[in-house]
Amino acid sequence: IIGFAAINTIGNAIAGLIVMTSRPFEVGDRIFFEGQFADIVSIDLIYTKMVTLDNVLISVPNQELL
Repeated sequence: IIGFAAINTIGNAIAGLIVMTSRPFEVGDRIFFEGQFADIVSIDLIYTKMVTLDNVLISVPNQELL
């Protein structure tokens, strides 16, 4: 079980590095994700945080953005 959790964390960290280096979007950009628009507020190693047009803060694992 610990190994499985580590695989997800490592995968998200690698995805975070890819997002940070390839810069498909930057802080302040508005993207369309899972059927709604959201503004990027931070890009971290594991998660990207965004605020929807309804002013809801969501944290998305970086693997889901690739």
